[in-house]
This record gives sequence, structure tokens and C-alpha cells, in this order.
Amino acid sequence: MRFFKARTLRGLTSLEVVVGASIAGIIVAYAADAIGTFVSSAREVADETQALYLAEEGLELARFIRDNDWNALDALSLSDPHYFEISAAAITTTTTPETVEGFSRNFTLENVYRDGSTDDVVASTTGGAVEDSGSKYVTVTVSWGSPAKSVALMTILGNIDQ
Repeated sequence: MRFFKARTLRGLTSLEVVVGASIAGIIVAYAADAIGTFVSSAREVADETQALYLAEEGLELARFIRDNDWNALDALSLSDPHYFEISAAAITTTTTPETVEGFSRNFTLENVYRDGSTDDVVASTTGGAVEDSGSKYVTVTVSWGSPAKSVALMTILGNIDQ
């Protein structure tokens, strides 16, 4: 009787080892997948953060151009993409696409419209809307990656010389 009992326990132990190893394998596989997802998400967050910083820098560059010469900003075509050209001597605009560490950056300008009686910013289609010749919407867009991702920041710049 004793011999039979020991044999049953040995078989049960082998089954436990197989089940335990299977569970451990599943846990390791899920942990590896979780770590891979974490690393991928961290890279995406880092890229988006860098893109947001580049977009904010683009708004600051547009402010700099505005501060130095409103007419240089006002003379640019509306809706067309423009790019920054940064040199030791000046910050200007160009039609040559700008790439910064794998990120593409451009900016567009749009007219600003205001309510004729309240001076509030309104859509151009609003009744009584009047074009504000001393202000421009500036939208800086930064794109990167494949498939393409992008972020955009927008502000209104006004002619501070008026």
C-alpha cells in the first residue's frame, strides 16, 4: 500500500511542476508585453512632448518676428505654410521646409475678425464681422513619424506698433 501512495504523489508533483511552469510562462509573457507597451508609450509621450516644445518655440519665433517688424509678418500670404529660418544674425521666414531633429515645423496665418460693436473675436461669417488689420491668427504645426502624427498650437498676434 505504501508503494502505491508514493507513486501517486510523484505523479501529482510532476503535474504541479508543469502547471506551475505554464503559469510562470504566461506571467513572463504578459510582463514582457506590458514592458514593451510601456516603452512604446514612453517613446510616444517623449515625441509628443518634444513636438509641443517645438510648436511653442514656433509661436515665440513668430512673436519675435512680429516684435521686430510687423510688416514682415503681415506681408506673408494667408493659409500657405511658412517656415522659420534661424541664423546667428536673424530670425526670418522662408518657403523652404524646416526639419528639426526629425520633426517638421511650419506656420500659417489667417485674418482675425471682430464684432463691429463689441470688438470680440468672431468668425468671418458672423453678421457684423469686421477684419482686424492689426491682428493675425498664427498656427504652428509640428509633425513627425510614420504614420504621421502632429500637434498644433494657435494664438493671435497683434501689431504692437499701432
